[in-house]
Amino acid sequence: MNEPAVDVWCSVVAYNTPQDEIERLAMTLARVPVKLALTIIDNSSTLTMLNLPENILVEILRPGRNLGYGKAHNLAISQSRGRCRYHVVLNSDILFEPNVIVDLMRFMESRKTAGLVMPMVRYPDGRVQHLCRLLPNPRILIGRRFFGKMAWTQKLNRQYELHDWSYDQIASFPFLSGCFMFMRRDVLDKVVGFDPRYFLYAEDLDLSRRIHAVSETLFYPKVEIVHEYRSLKRRSWRQWIYAITSLSQYFNKWGWLFDSDRDVINAQTVNALTGHDPN
Repeated sequence: MNEPAVDVWCSVVAYNTPQDEIERLAMTLARVPVKLALTIIDNSSTLTMLNLPENILVEILRPGRNLGYGKAHNLAISQSRGRCRYHVVLNSDILFEPNVIVDLMRFMESRKTAGLVMPMVRYPDGRVQHLCRLLPNPRILIGRRFFGKMAWTQKLNRQYELHDWSYDQIASFPFLSGCFMFMRRDVLDKVVGFDPRYFLYAEDLDLSRRIHAVSETLFYPKVEIVHEYRSLKRRSWRQWIYAITSLSQYFNKWGWLFDSDRDVINAQTVNALTGHDPN
């Protein structure tokens, strides 16, 4: 069997994304001391004359239309097949030191059962982003979207995002955020990447759940990244439609009120963290 061409293949999707944001990410990746490649999928065909590093392989894909998040990343996942040991799905609005990639790769090499790892994620002001989550039911996601300030929603959200957990130890979760997904390539092949039915939102939930079914999906707090969460500042009616459509597709696929696997997985996750069954 031939050795893969690179250790880590990264992919980022751009849609009307500031050019300097993409360049910043590429320059950070160029400082990582492993064999690394980057695919940029330009869904808006607006990135021109990019100032990109020359010491890593960079491929730019322009599909000619907005494919959405997961389907665009699938282009890069297809490009990297057989050419790397790990594939990392990244948002462009993240900041991190080069050692993050190295440390996550070392951790994955020491933990052969891990298929997906996410580091500690913080806001620019240092607060922890609660991106280790249980599998959602319709009530919590509808509450978060439409009744976010209600006391009952905030209580459910604390449980869903595990706010009462310390976020200071390695642990398994069925849903890890798509802002930074460090994945073992052969596991990614096994689950066949993102489900292309999701245009935007829920694609990371679906992929994380499928990886969780065949390997460990782990939070690794020993390294940190900063996530600027630019999307929170640019909510629009179009994004609400995307969210509602994707969440409907997710529950149509996995079950609305009745999803026995969800209940079992969530109970196992909470029990492992606290020693108490949530039911």
